[in-house]
Amino acid sequence: MAIPRIFTSTAQFADYHCNFLSETIQQPVQEPSLNQTKMELFALDSLLKEIPKCIDFKEPSPSFVLAHPDLRCGNILVDDDFHILAIIDWEFSGTIPLQLFTPPPWIMGHDPDTLLSYTGVPRRDIFPEFRTPHMEMRNSSGTCTQLC
Repeated sequence: MAIPRIFTSTAQFADYHCNFLSETIQQPVQEPSLNQTKMELFALDSLLKEIPKCIDFKEPSPSFVLAHPDLRCGNILVDDDFHILAIIDWEFSGTIPLQLFTPPPWIMGHDPDTLLSYTGVPRRDIFPEFRTPHMEMRNSSGTCTQLC
């Protein structure tokens, strides 16, 4: 599958990645289990049905943003006052349509076990540091309202 030099629309981006997943799932796997095969086919079929419901393909000129695919706590280096000093592990980052950009789930508490597993600190001790600014902004920002 040829990689386009530049994606110019959300539809082109989504089509490419759906085709990539479809081709990947067709690759031979050594001793695949029937259950695993069924789950992968179900997941792919479900994804293909949900994409048109979630993405506005008529968006005239989409913005593409830089996205970090592994923005977990261990990849965000902070000082003692939680000021971000650096973000590491950029090797698989790329640009994606703004419509598809989402913050890491742990920031808004959708993946609470991640903090404990990576930092050894319970979510209740760190989570308010990240959530408080978003909660304060939700009345004035549509984006923050969606996140909170």
